[in-house]
Amino acid sequence: IKRHELPENLSPELKVGRFNIGNDEIIKHNWNKLITELNLKEREQEVMKELFEQTHKNKALGLKKNIIGYFLSQGFSEVRLATEVFQRARILLCAKRGYFSPKEDKTILDFVDKEGKKWTKLSILLGRTSGGVLYNRYNLLTASKDNKCGPFTVDEDKLIIREVFAVSQNILEEGNVVKEDWETIGKKLQRNSLAVHSHWKYVLEPMLKRYEAGTLNIDMRKGKIIEFYVSNIMNKIKL
Repeated sequence: IKRHELPENLSPELKVGRFNIGNDEIIKHNWNKLITELNLKEREQEVMKELFEQTHKNKALGLKKNIIGYFLSQGFSEVRLATEVFQRARILLCAKRGYFSPKEDKTILDFVDKEGKKWTKLSILLGRTSGGVLYNRYNLLTASKDNKCGPFTVDEDKLIIREVFAVSQNILEEGNVVKEDWETIGKKLQRNSLAVHSHWKYVLEPMLKRYEAGTLNIDMRKGKIIEFYVSNIMNKIKL
C-alpha cells in the first residue's frame, strides 16, 4: 500500500513501511506452518498461484487474503497491516527477480499502452517484486535506441565493479553511488544508467555479498567476475 492510500485515521501503533530481515523470516516460517498444517505442501505452487497472482478485485478473496496476512504476522514485535504482510509474503514466496524475458518486455509495453502506468497491478500480473522495478524496466524499454540493451558481458561487469569501487571502497557495507556516477558509468558502457544501476543492485552487488559471506555457488561466468574482484578490488582495499 502506498502511503497516500492509507486511511487518515490510522492508529499510530501500526507500523507501516519497510520489513526487516526478522519480519521476513517470521513470514516464511508462518507460511510453511500454514501449508503444512493444512496438508497443502504438495499443492503449494498451485496455492501460491491462486492466492498471489489474482489481479481482479473480489471482496471475499480480499477478506481471505487479510486473514492470511494476520496469520503470517504472528510473532511480529510490532503491529502491521494484514494487507501489507500479505503483499510482503507475495514478494518473498513467489516474486521473480533478475533478467526480463522478451515475453515480459512485450507484456509491459502492451499493458502500459492499454491500461496506463498501473505498476502495482502489472507487478502482480508478471509476478515481479514491485512496481518500481517495472517502472525502471519500462523506462529502459522506451529509452534511446542508441543505448545497448540485453544481457551484460563479463567485461562490462568488470568495468562496473571497477567504477563502483572507485567511487566508494565500502560500497558493500555503507557506500552510496549517486545518480551522476551511474550516468558516467552508463556512458562508458553505452548503456542506460538505470540499466547499469539495476544490474549492479540486483545481480553484481548480491553476488559479491554472497561471495564475502561464503555462500556463493560459483559457476564459470561468476568465477571470472569473482577472480577479477579479488585481484583488482579486494586486494587493493586491504593494502
